[in-house]
Amino acid sequence: MNQLVTEALVVGIFLAIVLAATASFAPIVGPLRGAAYGFAIGVGTHLFFEFTGLNSKYCSVGHACKM
Repeated sequence: MNQLVTEALVVGIFLAIVLAATASFAPIVGPLRGAAYGFAIGVGTHLFFEFTGLNSKYCSVGHACKM
């Protein structure tokens, strides 16, 4: 469970950075609000995919783990 939380936080932070940068170029919302939205969406999305089993399905069916 600890690894899942770490992964979710990393995804959330990454998406927060991307949305904050996007918000600074296209100011629909401010950069801080964009970062907060990005963090919440990233964490929520990662947890949703993990708990529904879509992460493991993507790994077995998709190209993520085929190396």
